[in-house]
Amino acid sequence: MTIQAYVLINLSTQANKDEVISILMGVDCVLEAHRVYGTHDLVVLLEAESIKQVKEITLESIRVLGEVLGTITLISLDSYIRD
Repeated sequence: MTIQAYVLINLSTQANKDEVISILMGVDCVLEAHRVYGTHDLVVLLEAESIKQVKEITLESIRVLGEVLGTITLISLDSYIRD
């Protein structure tokens, strides 16, 4: 069973968002990356084999980027897709 998680990312004001997205899309478990308006700058959807892997991706592939000021990770419990 795979786990999907959304990672809300805050970037520094100096960050090149396109460059950060390019780096994030190179991470194996990242399925989508979105630039957004509001409290956060980016939203990333990732799919992992375990919560431990979600934690590792967040800490070792996302938070280590110098432009990332902080993250919030939301684990998906259920998904509903319109036909």
